[in-house]
Amino acid sequence: MELKEILSQLIGAEQEAERTIGEAREEAQRIVSEAEEDFARRRESRLKEARERARSVTESARETGESEAAQILESAASERKRLNDRYEEKAGAVVDSLAAEIAERYARQGA
Repeated sequence: MELKEILSQLIGAEQEAERTIGEAREEAQRIVSEAEEDFARRRESRLKEARERARSVTESARETGESEAAQILESAASERKRLNDRYEEKAGAVVDSLAAEIAERYARQGA
């Protein structure tokens, strides 16, 4: 083999190696890009699920709060009605008793 043939083969081998390295780099870059895209999709999916769970928990808490507030309002209205009814029931007797007591004091002072 002549030196020219050897050099030609070496140059050919070097070019083939450069082409193979370039292809390998491109393939590696494609794999990395796909992995990054897959990671981003999975992360976005997890974030979406977390937002949905947070929205669900928030909605449940809001509904629970509204229900409790309604129960408190209903209980307060019931208690207010009970107190008003009790006042109406007892107020007349208290006023009559106070009036009688005051009248009795005046009667004792005048007599």
